Amino acid sequence: IKTIGDAYFAVSGVPQPVADHAERIAEFALDIQAMARDWRSDTWPDLQFRIVIHSGPVVAGVIGRTKFAYDVWGDTVNTAAHLEGFCQPGQILVTELAAAALQDHFSCEYLGEYELRDKGKIQVFGSLARKPN
Repeated sequence: IKTIGDAYFAVSGVPQPVADHAERIAEFALDIQAMARDWRSDTWPDLQFRIVIHSGPVVAGVIGRTKFAYDVWGDTVNTAAHLEGFCQPGQILVTELAAAALQDHFSCEYLGEYELRDKGKIQVFGSLARKPN
């Protein structure tokens, strides 16, 4: 969707809903992490990303009068943004809602409850991995 400072914000299943939106974003996250591990550059030798996956409803639309931008808002976006502050470089954090949506095709390890500002405690998972077919 957009960059915010040094962050990249992506969504799946918007604006066209798709049944496998959670799997698509999880595959994207794992592919990004793999690309970073394989990255070779003298300019930036240690490329790492902090990734948060959360699922839920959003409001999306085009904003602006002269310069248009597509954006997404809502509690789902805010939760992911707040959780990103707990994420370590090279790590993928997954909320309980996202873990439930991914459980058929991915595994993740329970990390505990994290206290988020304006949200309270949420259950968080990590070590996202594809399940064998």
